Amino acid sequence: MKVIDLSPLQNNLNPIQKLIAQIQGVSRFGYDWIGDLKVQADIIELTKNLLDSHYTMLRYVTLESLEIPIPLILIGPAGICVVYTSGVKGIFQAKNESWAEMNRSTQKYEPKRNNLINRTQLMMRAVDAFLTRRKQPHPPLQAAIIFPNPGTHVDAVRPAVRIVLSDGIERFVGSLVQSKPVLNPNEAASIIETLTQGRMPVEKPAEPKAERHDVFDLRELPAEKPKPRPAGGKASPVGKLKINRNQWVFLGVMAALEVIVIIIAIVFFIFILPSL
Repeated sequence: MKVIDLSPLQNNLNPIQKLIAQIQGVSRFGYDWIGDLKVQADIIELTKNLLDSHYTMLRYVTLESLEIPIPLILIGPAGICVVYTSGVKGIFQAKNESWAEMNRSTQKYEPKRNNLINRTQLMMRAVDAFLTRRKQPHPPLQAAIIFPNPGTHVDAVRPAVRIVLSDGIERFVGSLVQSKPVLNPNEAASIIETLTQGRMPVEKPAEPKAERHDVFDLRELPAEKPKPRPAGGKASPVGKLKINRNQWVFLGVMAALEVIVIIIAIVFFIFILPSL
């Protein structure tokens, strides 16, 4: 299986770039964001040797009009499958479009505010709408939620999306391989290219060309006479760079904020994150 990694934390980034990407991801998606990326990587490792080169896994696909990146999209002869990944642990119930967790005290299922089934369906519809807007032919999409944590149990009652537990990943992949092909290699390649582009192209309006009534040769212009320096002093660097005092103050504040952000990030990853 081929893997196209579009996630912000890639191996070719230097430590500072990775740190900045981690800060941005945590601030946008919460503290579980880094753990979610690890779950994605674990699932890729579990499936990449079970599928041949006819299948491609897109990781961390970001589309317009969708704030949350799509963890995984599997594309191959069996079609397109939007895969949501979760590292949660516990006992859950997936019934139609509802998602609930068992309360340990009452031993009863209670609806979860974070409905993984609805979220996965939203991602599937977003991919379908994106391909449709791009006028990209594609078969009906599939959706699945994979839980690689062995400590997760899901009581599935006709769920709206496919539920795959840790011991069922191989069966899930096998069912894809044995299903009837609906995409040929050229169609799959076209869909992959469309999805990896991510966002709709924005055409910049052509800038109107200024009308020129005269054309001058710079060599024919008289040399500008240097302005005399103020008596008894050196030329002001502020005047030389044409930056006023307010702009210098703004640049100083921005530099101080960057230093504060870096210090907070270092404290977070050294002292707070290991204790979570």
